[in-house]
Amino acid sequence: MPGTKWLIPLWLCTFCGLLIADGLELPIYHAAPPRLPGISPEMNTPGFWIARHPYPDSLIMQSFQIDKLNRYINKQGTVTKIWQHSTRMNGNTVRKQIKEMLTTLYDRGVYGFDGLPVQDSIKSLLHNNAAIDEIPASIKVRFAFPTSLARQRFAPGHANLNRLRGDTEFDEGQNSGEQTGSPLVLYHDSADSLWVFGASATSSGWFLKSELCIVPHSDWLACQNAETKVVCLEARSDLWLDEQATAYAGFCRMGASFPYLGEAGAYYRILLFSGDGLKPGFIAKNVSGKGFLPFTPRNVYLQAFKLLNMPYGWGDTGSDFDCSSLLKSLFATFGIVLPRNGLQQVRALKDVVEFDSKASPGFKHISLLKSAVPGLSLIRLNGHVMLYLGQLNGKAFALHNIWGYRSPGKDGKDEVYVINRTVVSDLELGMGSQKGSLLSRITHFGEIR
Repeated sequence: MPGTKWLIPLWLCTFCGLLIADGLELPIYHAAPPRLPGISPEMNTPGFWIARHPYPDSLIMQSFQIDKLNRYINKQGTVTKIWQHSTRMNGNTVRKQIKEMLTTLYDRGVYGFDGLPVQDSIKSLLHNNAAIDEIPASIKVRFAFPTSLARQRFAPGHANLNRLRGDTEFDEGQNSGEQTGSPLVLYHDSADSLWVFGASATSSGWFLKSELCIVPHSDWLACQNAETKVVCLEARSDLWLDEQATAYAGFCRMGASFPYLGEAGAYYRILLFSGDGLKPGFIAKNVSGKGFLPFTPRNVYLQAFKLLNMPYGWGDTGSDFDCSSLLKSLFATFGIVLPRNGLQQVRALKDVVEFDSKASPGFKHISLLKSAVPGLSLIRLNGHVMLYLGQLNGKAFALHNIWGYRSPGKDGKDEVYVINRTVVSDLELGMGSQKGSLLSRITHFGEIR
């Protein structure tokens, strides 16, 4: 029953698959309504917002302008100009990166999956598996692509470490997920040979080797420089090994791109990335496109609403989206390579507005309504980022992938409502709670242009 508190014994938690210390008081979660307060059915359709946009079919940027934006964004990434990466890497640099990531994990992940403080033995296992002392002075770099959505973690292991006790859905060990086809550089193997430390253009971390396609440097460059690419335009799309679509090769997410090899009826013939190397494959034409989409507000809305109700996954856990990866995948369909982190995303934009800590919700709201551009502006909060959809009756609305929100409870404590998917909401969500509304917590907004 809502409002009831339960003390769950150790044996019952273990039976349910959640090992928690005896007597640990679990948080109470409520299911959010299918449509959030103030959201009518038509507001969950792209046409509702397209009809309100002042210039829905204007081309915002041409391809050469997008290339210029990507070069600017890339300069702020982990590996600038990844396509020009050297075949050798300084071992001391890699050693320092690994140590820093382990320290970050231990600072954030203070509780284990069992709800108890993280044991030193777990830290030792992860540290030993990182094999930092085995890193040579000069590293021969390997080159790869994810075969699906590859997990990228802070340490070479699956240990679920949490910032808050019992908060197992938010595994601090999970750094990100890398889209199939994203170029990776690999530096160092773990002691158990299951993991490899490397980087994408936007972040570094540990990858499972089983989720990578390691290729010669020449093939790695050729795939990136392919004259034509086929782009996934649905939230998720199937990949096939045959044009009859009977031999399943996996799936890809929106924004994934593949070198174009030709056409076969209702399918594009593409180059797939597999554990066995590069091989030809197929993707249906009705879920993909030859080349990137024109960057117009109409297309942004059409693509964004394909992601409505997609499940939330912290750091892309389970190949699902979190707030920033949703936007990264969305804008990848236009060839725009956004950073992975929400703060980095807005800082890469044009005309960024940053609010100081004293700015009132009313001032932020007026600023948004006056300056934010529907379909083109991103709104950032601490730990969250959203796509600005536009305004209705003087209220701002956004599309975002979110785990949940808080609402004031009867006993003076917040009640937590779990959304766990992509939704349309106003910015008053959470108003009156101890954490505050989305609007009150906004720190930045800026325009992709």
